[in-house]
Amino acid sequence: MAKAMRRSSRERVPRRFKALMTGASGGMGLASLEAMMRDAGSSYDLTLIVRDSDKNHEILAPYLGAKGLSFAWGDLQDKDFVRSCMKGVDLVLHIAAFVSPAADYHP
Repeated sequence: MAKAMRRSSRERVPRRFKALMTGASGGMGLASLEAMMRDAGSSYDLTLIVRDSDKNHEILAPYLGAKGLSFAWGDLQDKDFVRSCMKGVDLVLHIAAFVSPAADYHP
């Protein structure tokens, strides 16, 4: 009969998956954010890189303080800022500047 395995006090608890999203204040980004919030904080942690503007603060205000969600207010063109946001990230969802194909017909 196999011995029961005990968990060592030094054994590390696995960290939660980390995702990073750009473009969360746009149409496609908001839809993606809404869908991802169902599991944020339990299955993964989500960080949003968001341009620091009054409009974006207003759009994303309902999500402030949400479990598993953090904001990185800054500029995607700032390489050092983006690099610092990328530390420990497992998945990047780069939605910024995506434009729906329908925009070709309905600009």
